[in-house]
Amino acid sequence: MIVLDATVVAKWYLPEPGSDRAEAFAEEAVEVCAPAILRLEVLSAISRRYRTGGINASDAETMMAEWLEDLETGTPKLWPDDDDLESALRLSLRIRHAVVDCLYLACAMRLDTDLVTADENLFRRARGIHGKIRIL
Repeated sequence: MIVLDATVVAKWYLPEPGSDRAEAFAEEAVEVCAPAILRLEVLSAISRRYRTGGINASDAETMMAEWLEDLETGTPKLWPDDDDLESALRLSLRIRHAVVDCLYLACAMRLDTDLVTADENLFRRARGIHGKIRIL
């Protein structure tokens, strides 16, 4: 099992540097999971790309629909945010990073598994407390 954060999963839908590496996780036989906030974060990333002019409305709608359909298959498996909220709050203060990002870290720590992120700040701040964090 591996935890992927939204910076990685969004690359499944939005073409950008690292998309090929991110897509490899979806194709591997490894079970992928994340906190439930992932659902909204990927939709927000697609919406943000549309709002900033990176994609058109039709493409954004298609990507959002594909994401929601993919969630129906159970990949990635979503864990309730409440499972890791208290830990994420403490981690946020400890590493001085956003609580929402620390939900992914807390989930990976609870499961004692890898966390893969494309967020260099999260990677840099968290690697001292979770040796299983990897940069995409």
